Amino acid sequence: MTLLLGAVAFMSLAISAYAHFCLARKLRQVPAEATTTPAISVLKPLRGLDAGLLENLVAICASDYPDFEVIFCAADPDDPALQVARDVQLLCPERPIRILVGDLGSGLNPKIRLLRRMLPHARHDWVLVSDSNVRPDPDYLRALMATQTDTGAALVHSLLQGVGGRGLGARLQNLQMNGWVASSIALADAGMHPGVVGKSMLIERRALADVGGLEGVQDLLAEDYVLGTRFRDRGHRVALSPHLVPVVGGPLDTRGFLDRQLRWAQIRRRSTGALFLGELFVQPLPFFVALAWCGQPEHRVIAALGMTLKWSLDAASYVRLDRDGQALSLLLLPLKDTLAPFLWLVAAFRTRVSWRGHPLRVGRGSQLAPVTHDPFDILFDRA
Repeated sequence: MTLLLGAVAFMSLAISAYAHFCLARKLRQVPAEATTTPAISVLKPLRGLDAGLLENLVAICASDYPDFEVIFCAADPDDPALQVARDVQLLCPERPIRILVGDLGSGLNPKIRLLRRMLPHARHDWVLVSDSNVRPDPDYLRALMATQTDTGAALVHSLLQGVGGRGLGARLQNLQMNGWVASSIALADAGMHPGVVGKSMLIERRALADVGGLEGVQDLLAEDYVLGTRFRDRGHRVALSPHLVPVVGGPLDTRGFLDRQLRWAQIRRRSTGALFLGELFVQPLPFFVALAWCGQPEHRVIAALGMTLKWSLDAASYVRLDRDGQALSLLLLPLKDTLAPFLWLVAAFRTRVSWRGHPLRVGRGSQLAPVTHDPFDILFDRA
């Protein structure tokens, strides 16, 4: 038993180490300069006042790129984010900015409803889906187009880094994003698997139409991941840009962290199939704990050394992605890894999600449906 547990634990550690290696290698890549800079339409769906929203929206408008427009849209005409968008219009008079109100009522994915509202107003052949909580630097658009030029991709997505935020949940969130999430995306990219996260997606419109358009994912929760796989399946290249895109966090307590991680785990459970089962084997903590419990004193030493190495890798990625982050957050790595298997277990059975106030049922392929009773709701539901 100890031999088996040790083998599984070190296999899990090896996979985790390779994922961090893939992340470090991706960050070292420098795409060739973009030979062309085609015009881009930036689509910014809005809902509520994200932390630093004004700075986030000004940042995209201040991009160092020759020709791009920005379109903001919120579903509710009373959404306070619309006033922030109007302020950005005044602060950036040189930038073509359009503000839309309302969404298309069809479809259960609220973000896709907003994107479908904006897309017909986009004037250019390249569109960038950019969430309201990202704060890119001035080189962002050039870096995305450089990756596109270098690879010929029809969809370019980004490495994300969690920054800012207040509270225990925010610290755990940044540890997760700058460690497990970033390394997993880099690992998927190394394996030629499009693990697309929709916070930053540069998309060629002709290719989007070829895979069924936004209408084809309007009832899916994992619209970004599914778009990536559909692009690949239709023969369109999907590429990961090494240019880091900061995701600015706001106040977040532990409950908020658990809710968010559970929703993301359910997305992976319903959209990635067997890969979700494989997540068990990239979390070595349960196996090292079992090894220490069942084994002799020397096995406990081995388990402690194994987890020390694993947390050292996580810490290195965290510091690499967020140099201004709070170093004391690294002390929370054992807590984060202890919570991970329990979140995985709940996500394996629970089917309800709450997405920005929208209660939805998520089924196979991340298909959304109206909510019905779920015995697991009592664990992670505020209602």
